[in-house]
Amino acid sequence: AADEGEAVRQALIDDVKLRYGDRQSLNQAWRSHLASFDEITLWGEYPEHDYHHKRAFQYDWQRFHQQMIAERLRNIVATARDAFPNIPITVTQNDEVLDSEPITRPCRPDLGHIVDWLSYKSSLNEASPPYALDYPRCEAIPAAIRATAPGKPAVNLACEIHVCGIPVENRASFVHALMVDALLGDVEGVVIPVVSQTPEILEGVALAAMDLQNNPSVFEAFRNAPLEVAVLFSESAKIFDKGEPHLRSARYAFEGAVFMGARTGFINEHCIVASGLPAFSALIMPETPALQTAAFEALSTYLDAGGPVARPGTPIPYDERGHSRADVLMNTGNTVYVRGLNLPTEYLHALDALQSRGAIPRFPRPVNSFGYPLEGVKSRFIQQNEIGWLFVLNMRPEPVLCNLEGGQQSGTDVLSGRNVTFPRILEPVYPMLIRLENKDDNPDR
Repeated sequence: AADEGEAVRQALIDDVKLRYGDRQSLNQAWRSHLASFDEITLWGEYPEHDYHHKRAFQYDWQRFHQQMIAERLRNIVATARDAFPNIPITVTQNDEVLDSEPITRPCRPDLGHIVDWLSYKSSLNEASPPYALDYPRCEAIPAAIRATAPGKPAVNLACEIHVCGIPVENRASFVHALMVDALLGDVEGVVIPVVSQTPEILEGVALAAMDLQNNPSVFEAFRNAPLEVAVLFSESAKIFDKGEPHLRSARYAFEGAVFMGARTGFINEHCIVASGLPAFSALIMPETPALQTAAFEALSTYLDAGGPVARPGTPIPYDERGHSRADVLMNTGNTVYVRGLNLPTEYLHALDALQSRGAIPRFPRPVNSFGYPLEGVKSRFIQQNEIGWLFVLNMRPEPVLCNLEGGQQSGTDVLSGRNVTFPRILEPVYPMLIRLENKDDNPDR
């Protein structure tokens, strides 16, 4: 074990030499006073002011550890490809993508470069106040995982569903809503461990499978719809101060943005560095204390060009190693500041303001009688072959009166076969996939 530890230390020293070149540059970066590279140590008790507690060392050590894990995984995957040359390879991830993770975990974007498709395991639970569903967890986790490798399919390979607190007679419809919502979103498939599920759960899964079988092209069109609202996700800030406040702020931003009705997803910092910013209509920058310089510059270019953004007033003060940066991201005429407590509601209202300015196209979406978005009511609208499709799901625990922006609309809910007219009362956890009939009255998107 001692020999293995020394080998790891020497490997880190080699990596540091390659990264910084000379001892003076290393000491400046780490705020250290090393007389030689060989003085670098990894384990032990250190004073509070020691360089081991500085963000620069912690970032370099964690990235080195993640790259070492990635190299091991590359070797394992290469061996699997040799043994099974015609079978796509994946590594199943856990569902803690939006949580702070220890250095023993791989960097998920690194993993995305190694595997052929994305897989993860996650549980879906009953109500998560103030919602009647396990929201935003059920939406945000697959969105964040898919953002680590855009373009690669994502599958929940072990979806455990827990509904003990829901009356037995409501469980099938509850699970049906969860599955329909998931299959219209960021996952290509969901695998249910049958032996651990009750008949009511399996009934709900079967109903969703029938909906998918009856409307495959519509589900595919929703899943492959282009990104419209992008939430910045910083891997550097996830390492930085154990993810605070970035992870919480990113979850809140995503939670509120979904109620806008636009296709919402995360854009991962590593992917921005590798490929630049993807196409989207508007950007949300949550509280982000640290960001790689290349990603910061990409955001700066986007904002300088007048790109629409919703953001809190705080800057991005540090680079990935915790060094202060002199530049700031300027506000423009298309910048809307998130006011208040940095909660989901504020992000939703900021996006609504951007749409009022014309930064986001208008489309049919649920609103109240005053024309404001309905927090707790999820919707998505797409055009497929000149037909408008609207997915609506009330995630509140109580019914809500819903209007459609643009006036009265009607259509057919293909999940139930019923005619639907707005304004209407939306019952809790009752998904509707509506083929709109008054398409001539719908704004182009």
